[in-house]
Amino acid sequence: MKDLNIELYRKLYLIRRAEDSIRRNYFDDKMKTPMHMSTGGEAICTGVCHALAPQDQVMGTYRSHGIYLAKSGETDRFFAEMYGKATGMAKGKAGSMHLTSPESGLICTSAIVGTTIPVAVGAAYANKMQKNGKVVAVFFGDGAIDEGVFWESLNSACVMKLPVLFVCEDNDIAVHIPGKERHGYRSINEIVARFDCTVFI
Repeated sequence: MKDLNIELYRKLYLIRRAEDSIRRNYFDDKMKTPMHMSTGGEAICTGVCHALAPQDQVMGTYRSHGIYLAKSGETDRFFAEMYGKATGMAKGKAGSMHLTSPESGLICTSAIVGTTIPVAVGAAYANKMQKNGKVVAVFFGDGAIDEGVFWESLNSACVMKLPVLFVCEDNDIAVHIPGKERHGYRSINEIVARFDCTVFI
């Protein structure tokens, strides 16, 4: 247990320190990319990525730093991308919101709300067809559940019994609108639990 706690703490610490460095240096105007921080949510991506097998895959949103660092553990290409350097994972052209590390299992992240959810379902379907044992985890905020593609993807994943984990980071707000002003239901957990899937809270 002690070794597990230390390993989890190291990942949490890496994410927090990396984002602290971004905050300290961002206004030098050398990082030419908008930033959406993972600060405060480090434990979510750390815990999920640690529970996954090394060969498992992840996808995420524009709040991508924590996912990238938790899955890959590397910082050189990460910071090179922030600074628009050719040594970044996308040669400095993707910036903060479109990170990838295929060798670590991070397929992609996207700035457009909800767009990686159907891609994750597609990857899970491919894994099932290939019988390679891989699981896909897709991270998104509660704003993404207002998109029709979330419900279509959830339904498809349940019907086809796909190895995909939907990770909703619910802070009860989308931009600046609370859930009670967006949702015609009381609990996302109760609604999703009516599908043929397992729900963890």
